[in-house]
Amino acid sequence: MKALNMRQKKIIALLKDYETLTVSEISHIIEASDATIRRDLIILAEQHLIEKFHGGAKSIESKGYNYIEQHNKLNQLAYYAASFVEDGDVIFINSSLTAILTLNHIVGKQITVVTNNPVVVNLNIDKNIELILLGGMIMPAKKSIVGHFATDMLATITANRCFLGVSALNTTAGLGTTIFQETTINKMFLDRCSGDKIVIAESHKFGKEGNFISAQLTDITHIVTDTNCSEYDEVAFTATGVKLIKVKVN
Repeated sequence: MKALNMRQKKIIALLKDYETLTVSEISHIIEASDATIRRDLIILAEQHLIEKFHGGAKSIESKGYNYIEQHNKLNQLAYYAASFVEDGDVIFINSSLTAILTLNHIVGKQITVVTNNPVVVNLNIDKNIELILLGGMIMPAKKSIVGHFATDMLATITANRCFLGVSALNTTAGLGTTIFQETTINKMFLDRCSGDKIVIAESHKFGKEGNFISAQLTDITHIVTDTNCSEYDEVAFTATGVKLIKVKVN
């Protein structure tokens, strides 16, 4: 997890006290610009320290869970997703924390990983995993790598499998993200993958519509989620042709 600055720690503390605040309310209390607060909220939401919504954020503690519990849930989803990987695979992984956690569970397989997620260099991964980190512009909000340098590299690579995390899943809108520049990379990952195209997403992301759309559900093959996924969502998403797998998490 990326270290937080003092302002971001203050935001978490504020949300614990007030539970829900708008961007303008946070910026007024902390005395920072709305743009700065929006960037902070993206960072904190991506690390699952708060829940961000359009125009503001709320504390995750009010929903009855904490960061450690949430991280454990993501890790269990990643553990299951890692079972798709076979020896000799070339795999794509996007900037999602959940997706990159799959690498913690791949052992004894000779694979190549292509990603736009700089977090990968800090992971303690198996020695048989070869890493290719895309080059390009680093987005300050998530530290994801985007831009034409990255897409030019991707244009020369084909993967056997693809693992994506998303901020929202919707049967009509498709795969949502909070960063516009990531949509092109995510779509290229899917288009240049010849095999399984797996989205790893917690059940609370179902039915939501992202700020920006990376792809449609017809572009993916599997969704790995938790057993809190409702029967309604399971039926709706399965009807699109996607194989939905519900993993029991502690």
